[in-house]
Amino acid sequence: MRIFIESMEFDLWTIVEEGYTKPTITTEGITYEKPKSKRSTDEKNLYTLNSRAMNALFCGFSPDEYNEVSVSKTAKEI
Repeated sequence: MRIFIESMEFDLWTIVEEGYTKPTITTEGITYEKPKSKRSTDEKNLYTLNSRAMNALFCGFSPDEYNEVSVSKTAKEI
């Protein structure tokens, strides 16, 4: 699976290994997820990489395996 994902784009496997964390904003001591409309280009690119890696992983699973991991939020969780 690693080779398959790396063949698509090297950074895809990096996001699987290192993980993805949604960007946050802290205002008045409260931290919340940064709205997608306010994310930087780099933050959007990381989001897309995570989605692409998750898609590649999902495609390799049997229906039973997919059901076990389909609720995962990141490629690393899968």
